[in-house]
Amino acid sequence: MSLTHPNHNSDNMESKTSSCIVLLSLAISLVLFQMASAGDPDILTDFVFPLDVLSVDASYFTFSGLRGLIGAPPPEKFKGTNSSVTEFPALNGQSISYAILQYPAGSVNAVHSHPCSSELLFLVSGTLEVGFIDTTNKIFNPTLQTGDIFEFPKGLVHYQ
Repeated sequence: MSLTHPNHNSDNMESKTSSCIVLLSLAISLVLFQMASAGDPDILTDFVFPLDVLSVDASYFTFSGLRGLIGAPPPEKFKGTNSSVTEFPALNGQSISYAILQYPAGSVNAVHSHPCSSELLFLVSGTLEVGFIDTTNKIFNPTLQTGDIFEFPKGLVHYQ
C-alpha cells in the first residue's frame, strides 16, 4: 500500500508547467533580444585598403574630385556630386561619405533615407527647406539659412 499526498501529482504537474512557462519566456526573450541588437560591425584595423595594394601613402587619403566645383558657375538644375567609398576608397569601413548638393531655386532632392548612417548638411549660401520624419511620425522641417548645419538621424526618411 502506497501512502501519497492526494495533491502530490497536482503539485508536480504545476511545477512542470511553471518550468515550461519560464523556459518558453526565456526563449522568446532571447529571440527578441537577438532581433533588437543589430548594427554594422566595427573594423578591426585603423583603415581598410584594397587587397591588391601592399602599402598606402598620403595620396590614398586625399580625394581631389571636388576641386572642379570651386569657382564654377552654379548648375541650372539640381546636381549631386558624391565622395563615397566608390569614388574615394579610403572611406571603406569608416561609416562616412560626403556629397556636394547644388540646388538652383525651386529644385528638390527626392525623399530618401540612409539605413546605416546619418547625414550632416552644411548650407553654403541661400536658404533651403529640409526635413525628416521620426518614428513617431513627427516632422522636423526648418528653413536653413547660410552657414546653418542640419543633422538627419540615421535611417529616417528625409528631404532637402
